[in-house]
Amino acid sequence: MTNPETVIINAEKVLYWIGKGAQPTDTVARLLKKAGVVNSN
Repeated sequence: MTNPETVIINAEKVLYWIGKGAQPTDTVARLLKKAGVVNSN
């Protein structure tokens, strides 16, 4: 475990699954936006 805790996001896989129709929860969507993986639209 790291201090502070960290999350590693595999942007390629996120975009793949979103492209297949996956819909992230509100919490995950906020994290993805904050990480710059998806835009705020």
